[in-house]
Amino acid sequence: MQNTQKPASANCSNYLNISTPYKLFKRESERDYYIDKSWMIEELRPYAYICVARPRRFGKSIIASMIAAYLGKGTVSNDVFDTLEISKSKTYKESQNSQNVFYIVLNELPTHCNSYKEYIDFITGNILSDLRNEYSDVICETDDPIVFLDKICEYKNETFVFVLDEWDYIFEASFVTNQDKKDYIVFLRNLLKGRPYVSMAYMTGILPIVKYSSGSDLNMFSEFTLASATFSEFFGFSETEVDELFQRYMANPAKYAKAVTRDDLRLWYSGYHTPIGERMYNPFSVANALTRNQIGKYWINSGPQDEIFRLIETNVSEIRLDIALMAAGEPVSFEFIENAISPSKKIESRDEMLSAMAIYGLLSVIESGVIKSGLIESGVIKRKACIPNKEILAKFNSLLKKESSLGYVHILASRSLEMLNATLSMNTKMVCEILEERHNMETPILSYSNENELAAIVNLAYLSAHNDYMIVRENKAGKGFADLLFFPYNRTDDCIILELKVDDTPENVIAQIKDKKYPLAFRNISRPYTGRIYLVGIAYCKDAKTHECKIEVM
Repeated sequence: MQNTQKPASANCSNYLNISTPYKLFKRESERDYYIDKSWMIEELRPYAYICVARPRRFGKSIIASMIAAYLGKGTVSNDVFDTLEISKSKTYKESQNSQNVFYIVLNELPTHCNSYKEYIDFITGNILSDLRNEYSDVICETDDPIVFLDKICEYKNETFVFVLDEWDYIFEASFVTNQDKKDYIVFLRNLLKGRPYVSMAYMTGILPIVKYSSGSDLNMFSEFTLASATFSEFFGFSETEVDELFQRYMANPAKYAKAVTRDDLRLWYSGYHTPIGERMYNPFSVANALTRNQIGKYWINSGPQDEIFRLIETNVSEIRLDIALMAAGEPVSFEFIENAISPSKKIESRDEMLSAMAIYGLLSVIESGVIKSGLIESGVIKRKACIPNKEILAKFNSLLKKESSLGYVHILASRSLEMLNATLSMNTKMVCEILEERHNMETPILSYSNENELAAIVNLAYLSAHNDYMIVRENKAGKGFADLLFFPYNRTDDCIILELKVDDTPENVIAQIKDKKYPLAFRNISRPYTGRIYLVGIAYCKDAKTHECKIEVM
């Protein structure tokens, strides 16, 4: 069916019943690696005020344009939605293109915008212009669009849906003062709260709605953040969805060799989790990798990443240990604070910084049993944080090697390439020297009191190895569980088994590797690794604070 638009009067609008969201969503839905998330429209039905907070490029804007395209009167959109999941809804025909929709992308600024007044006058002026254009028969002498909307509702019984994308842009704008931020919240409250003309308000952003001291300005919104199970499946790709996309990729008739594997996608872009434990992928990076036929750092390089440096520099001593542990593959426990990023206060505590990194998408949040039972008190939740995948790990690796204020962590990370080379050249003296470096000058970040902590610091010492190896902790191998297994991405390269003991000898460590047949992890599989296997035994003496190492090759 051909698309049919409203008369020219509606098409001259800036925000009201415009065809822009239809065009954006139609273009997106026709891409090779589009995943149908349209059932979210049905899931919105119980809510009047919705705010969805997710990291950038996790599908927020696509969903916003989808909602506006489906509901808005400006364009007949069944040519797009008839083949999507939402068409199975009982209310599909009656609800489609049935609403007056204001679709406003709040990070679109007027030319040469230098002040909050210019910004907000631009938005309110466009709303007022649209109302006067569409409702010329309603007499309203005021320049206040809110008053105009009230009159339209009262005299014509018209209501409106507000789809506001990037609602939190203003909090990062350079021209905005703290007072401007407060005024902006008041503007949203006055426009939306308690207004009979609002049939639904849907907002998206990175930040959850900020709760000011009164707790009432925007408290009509139901907030759906990283801590919310509701809607979580609509932002990001699930394992099943990535399976489907990979099948499309392999079936693509384009005449080029397929350079991306299914394991590549999992290693590079997976690692996020919904509150009910479902593993999710970064949708932006997955789509780009398959479209371009190449694994790359698409999300991490798609916008400014200064947040991570700013957050760490705020108080590096607070999270130095956490960064080291996470870079070494160890999750860290913390209290997830949903409103950690707030224009009303600085990020200071460890939990606030880790929470902020998770909100930005730089860390993944791993749920625990108490989270799955739904126990949340005062917006503070006990969880674990980890670096989700290789794409994000590359950013942390770079930070660890450059940030000298990280002290002992920085020393180990900066020498990690030497550590790998020393291992492969069987230079046990150098291996021990790197591990022991700075012991007499600075207290190590870890107490070395047990083998788990020793494994974490050794893993950090091999930071550069993550470029060529998938390093796995406590992995099933032979008759037991090996401390560290280095699986090369190229299956013809050399493998490494690294076993650690406190107050033991490296000879005993090597004997354990052989007795428990750990090398079978590389050989006794459907696609065996064909390179040599390095057996690395490291023993640490707590009293002397020294390491001994023995390396053999199979």
